[in-house]
Amino acid sequence: MTNKAPYGSTWTNLFLRRPKNGLCSAILASSLGLIFSAPAKAVDPPTFNLNSGTYVTRPSLVITPAPGAVARFTDDGSPVTTASPQYTTPITISLSRQIRSASDLSGTLSAENIINLAVDQNSIAIPRNSLSLWLRGDFGPEVASGKLSKWNDVSGANPPNDASQVSSGSQPDFGTAINYLGAAKFDGTNDWMTLTNSVTDLTAGASVFAVIKPESTSTGILMSNSASAGADRFAIGNSNTQAVAQAYSGSTASSVTSPNGSLVQSKFQIVDYVHDGAGNATININGEPAASGAVQNLGNTSRALNFLGSDFANANLFKGQLAEILVYQRKVSEAERGQIVGYLYSKYQLDNAQSLAAPIISVPTGSYDAPMTVAIAADPDAVIRYSTDGNNPTISSPEAINGQVRINFTTTLKAIAFKNGMTSGISTSTITLDPVRWPAPSASDTSPLHLNLTSPTFGTPIP
Repeated sequence: MTNKAPYGSTWTNLFLRRPKNGLCSAILASSLGLIFSAPAKAVDPPTFNLNSGTYVTRPSLVITPAPGAVARFTDDGSPVTTASPQYTTPITISLSRQIRSASDLSGTLSAENIINLAVDQNSIAIPRNSLSLWLRGDFGPEVASGKLSKWNDVSGANPPNDASQVSSGSQPDFGTAINYLGAAKFDGTNDWMTLTNSVTDLTAGASVFAVIKPESTSTGILMSNSASAGADRFAIGNSNTQAVAQAYSGSTASSVTSPNGSLVQSKFQIVDYVHDGAGNATININGEPAASGAVQNLGNTSRALNFLGSDFANANLFKGQLAEILVYQRKVSEAERGQIVGYLYSKYQLDNAQSLAAPIISVPTGSYDAPMTVAIAADPDAVIRYSTDGNNPTISSPEAINGQVRINFTTTLKAIAFKNGMTSGISTSTITLDPVRWPAPSASDTSPLHLNLTSPTFGTPIP
């Protein structure tokens, strides 16, 4: 039967009959000009037998795919595809790795499950009980074009308490810092990161250990956990050359501050803050007591405003570098505190990486008669880099091979040294030569170069 349809087309009515065998009669989709297809079945991601964390011995990772699927994985941080290796047996993690895995059901991939596994035998000294955040400069950062978009937590917390920042304008720089290990560099103006997990129960206190290099005399908050409008806040940071810890009960504020000069600008140091859960807090710098005092107790309440590099309102931004941070939701014992500080001290070689003297240029500023080779001396094993264009040298500037630089015309020579993640000051010498006899090269000078060559005479001519 046909009925009149809009615009002169026709409707076709199809009647389905159930045959005697109970099966629906077949309908050819082509008779309607349609193709019927079932939606793709959603596939669950695989699961892991481990949490992201730092392991003393080599862990064995088991990946369990969704029912009926196989698991595919990568171990180099790259996304999983249908061409990625198929998981078959437990994976022994010998070196720190990020493992990504997805369930593959007949060519349909699930969302990825990602795990970050740091392997560090020396971390046996680090207590894991109530460890809720561990950001390491040597493993876990996700960096693109020098910017830190995500810093993966390896504390063992489930889910991991990752730090992230999606806005490129607020992402800290990240690069090699102390003892050839990485660090995030917060600019004190725009940079901060959000911590994933809400901090709730701090009735047993809190302990924070951070390897930092403060670079501003202004107040900067390194880490803040708080409820709405900054209530029930626990925050740490610096004010000029003082380390500061804040503890709020509701909106009632309290703090402990170390003396002026106890925190050194532009120098890496270990700062630890311990709240004992009984109204007392201490600050130690490089393992030595710096301050103590009575503070408000920290309650059991939701703290949804958790940031790295800023306070609860993303103000009072920290300026400086952060190489590593560990956070406990309890007071650590004095023995534990000593173990953690000892681990960090050894890892970052703070005894040897305190300061680096500026290079010494052998020729002082002045006027000279002829071109020369200038010697530059610096601390043993330091790399000396220099500039001759008036700009300050950087880690990317030319290296002074064997500590020597040739000067052929009037030049402002600047030199800097790099060692063990440290950067020295810049030394400068302006060497002036007669511009007529020793002119500087000019891009606009197109006059031909004339060379007068004389062959040497050897011995007595043979008649």
